[in-house]
Amino acid sequence: SYTFAYCNDLTSVSLPDALVSIGYSTFRNCPNLESISLPDGVTEIGSETFYDCTGLKSATLPAELTQIGTNAFHGCTNLASIDIPDKVELIEYSAFAGCSNLATVSLGKSIKTLEYDCFEDCEKIAEITFPASLQEIEEGAFSGCTALMTINALATTPSELEEEAFDTKQYLRANVYVPRGTLDDYIASSWGNFANLYDTLDPSSVGLMEDGSIDIHVENGCIVVDGIN
Repeated sequence: SYTFAYCNDLTSVSLPDALVSIGYSTFRNCPNLESISLPDGVTEIGSETFYDCTGLKSATLPAELTQIGTNAFHGCTNLASIDIPDKVELIEYSAFAGCSNLATVSLGKSIKTLEYDCFEDCEKIAEITFPASLQEIEEGAFSGCTALMTINALATTPSELEEEAFDTKQYLRANVYVPRGTLDDYIASSWGNFANLYDTLDPSSVGLMEDGSIDIHVENGCIVVDGIN
């Protein structure tokens, strides 16, 4: 805990291959740390590990990672993108809250729960794809994500949305795309609070591109889906 916390002059770090976990607040408030690449054996990022590392621009997470702790990347205001590995099932509360430049989020295929406020105030996320594994999005998970206008939900059974998981603006303006044949189920669930629901996805037959993204837009009056192989 606090091993390198408040090291203002720390700009880079090389971690040993034998490392399996990073403890509480290890790199807390290291404002000049610009990038981090975690060794392949790391399975756990503890609470507040990179809290307020305002200079952190990139973070490479290993495939074996299973846990991202509370406030792990809170306030990393220069972090631009994050790829969540496939073995992560839970993103704990406020893990990426306040990452105001975070624009690209790729969620792994095993995510089950997004805890409250986990992406709060990530103002540049314009689109996100929820994997078929997702079961619950807790209160405030995407509160303050003012640019979020495209949501792709791949679960054939609607995941549970807690009250105010999204902002009123998103419920009114965001376009939500769900698997074909599930629209009625989504409308009958808490997802029915979204004004714009469309059943245009077929997760059983389409594959996402390597970066996990798809682009859905309207062209000449038709819905066009790009980025599918």
